Amino acid sequence: MAGYTRNDTTNQIADGNVINAAPLDGEFNAIQAAFNVSSGHTHDGSTSGDGGPVSKLGPSQQLEQTTTALTPSGDNSIDLGTSSAEFKDLYLDGIAYIDRLIVAASDGSADGVGSHLQPLTNASFDLGSTTYLWNNAYLVNLNVRKNDAPVITLTNTSTDMLAADSVGSIVFETLDTQQSGVDVAKIDAVVVDSLDDTGGDDVKLVFQTGNAEALTTALTLQDDSVIAPHDVFLRSDAAVLNFGADDDVNLTHVADTGLLLNAAMEFQFRDSGLTIGSTTDGQLDIDADTELELVAPTIDIDAATAVTIDTATLTITGAANVTGDLDVDNININGNSITSTDTNGNIGIVPNGDGKVNIDGDGSSGGVSVSDGLVDIRTGTGSRSQVKFYCESSNAHAQTLQPQPHSAGVTNTLTLPAGSDQEIVGASATQTLTNKTIDVDNNTVSNIEVDNFKSGVLDTDLSSVAGTDTTLASAKAIKAYVDTEIAAVGTTSTFGANIVFEGATANDFETTVAVTDPTADRTITLPDETGNVIIDAKAQEFTKTQNFNATTLTDASTIAWDTSSNQVTSVELTSGVGNSRAFGAPTNLIDGGVYVLMVKQDSTGSRTIGPWNAVFKWAAGRTPTLTTAASAKDIFTFLSDGTNLYEIGRSLNAS
Repeated sequence: MAGYTRNDTTNQIADGNVINAAPLDGEFNAIQAAFNVSSGHTHDGSTSGDGGPVSKLGPSQQLEQTTTALTPSGDNSIDLGTSSAEFKDLYLDGIAYIDRLIVAASDGSADGVGSHLQPLTNASFDLGSTTYLWNNAYLVNLNVRKNDAPVITLTNTSTDMLAADSVGSIVFETLDTQQSGVDVAKIDAVVVDSLDDTGGDDVKLVFQTGNAEALTTALTLQDDSVIAPHDVFLRSDAAVLNFGADDDVNLTHVADTGLLLNAAMEFQFRDSGLTIGSTTDGQLDIDADTELELVAPTIDIDAATAVTIDTATLTITGAANVTGDLDVDNININGNSITSTDTNGNIGIVPNGDGKVNIDGDGSSGGVSVSDGLVDIRTGTGSRSQVKFYCESSNAHAQTLQPQPHSAGVTNTLTLPAGSDQEIVGASATQTLTNKTIDVDNNTVSNIEVDNFKSGVLDTDLSSVAGTDTTLASAKAIKAYVDTEIAAVGTTSTFGANIVFEGATANDFETTVAVTDPTADRTITLPDETGNVIIDAKAQEFTKTQNFNATTLTDASTIAWDTSSNQVTSVELTSGVGNSRAFGAPTNLIDGGVYVLMVKQDSTGSRTIGPWNAVFKWAAGRTPTLTTAASAKDIFTFLSDGTNLYEIGRSLNAS
């Protein structure tokens, strides 16, 4: 052993020998030197004879030292210190793996915290990490302190959050002895849509109350919305609900009275056309852009002064009782009568100022207008206005008073005659006129028999009267003369080759209508219209559209075209001929004539024309290729020199 030298070199200290004090004392001194504090035995294996390091300690070798660890002899078998013999400070440079850590009171008891579990410096260390997490933390209080914006973060480490998944929850439990560990409230962060990088991901906060068996949603916060599934109570007098980014609209609770909408704000229904609001103090506005319907057995409008309804039409279905004055612009009555309930009372309809009472019309284009001392009857039906007077017996007969028609152009005044009771003279009635004078110089008198005149009326054949005779002729004589002349002409008169018309001035210039000697009977029909005859030698302007009737040619293996009766025409290529056909030479061409041809495909299409006759002269020598789509139309326009047709216009596949 290092530091120890055997002192008894002669083996005096041995069995059977007498041991003297000196050798024994020398051995004790040598052992004492070996265990000297500074120079004695180290037992660390650094000196020969020291022996191996001491790796196990304890009465039962419960503590073992290895090259890498100081460990107990078995798991969970010995303590480091006791409640009465505690270590002072524990210094570790690394990780402490502890199944359970109890911060005990100063007296060593485990029922309270006598000191703090704290870091060496402020805001420098973490409790756990993003890789190694604590499981449950049971705290009396959680006090988070930070110089700027302290944060409590609940992190869900799932990498695939789907709709309805919970990101995290805050649960409030009760430890009531009746129901220990029962949830009574909960706040959930719930995924609305799957969380990904596409945008539009929503997470809502759901507040629930109740218990674990029946937690119900009390409030949901999603985006910028607050969703309450049931009742919302604002239990404060004068509570205010503000709306808008600048709180421009608000509802204020008026204690024991109702709700107050601020200023000139309004309630809207469906859109901005239906509103209830107040545009000025003391006035309630109910606005509707189409109709305002009030449905109730009885509607009472109690106004201290007046009720003003500003509308084009006020429609009241059923009875309406109005006490006092009713001032409206228009009244539409869905019934048959206006009845006064006042016994023997009058119904007065009195316009203001120079206004009129209009009945069955607006008093301008139709209807009856009544004003003080004047009744105007206008018509909007296209027929003359009438006033009918019925007899006294069941209204069986009526006499109608009506004006002259518009064509008469009459505007005058009919004044009833003065005198006693009498009848108005009628044009068709048989009446006797007494004491009446007719001024024949300023009036026309007709249907007067010759016998009623004493003298001065000619009633003989007018053909024998001299041209200087100024005697008045009777209608009888005039009619006889005219009838004779008309009979001589007849209904169909034959004139010579020419008819000569004298102009407005009787001179040597006349207009002669000459007829070319016909080779058969010809009829010229004049149209029922006022206008001028077209003269080919005079440049004239048409005031109405002139056109040729469009005709149709017949599809054939060789299409024929008589241009004299088909100046504007078309031909439809059909399956009856096949897909191909020729076009023959048009006949009766006129020099300077313009002709239009439309070629149409039938509902199948794929029809062609070829060859075209050499009479057709195409622009730039390009024979057209027809559009063969079903129902397609190609239009060609030609100018003729009397022999050929020269293309002046082409429109393919016109649609």
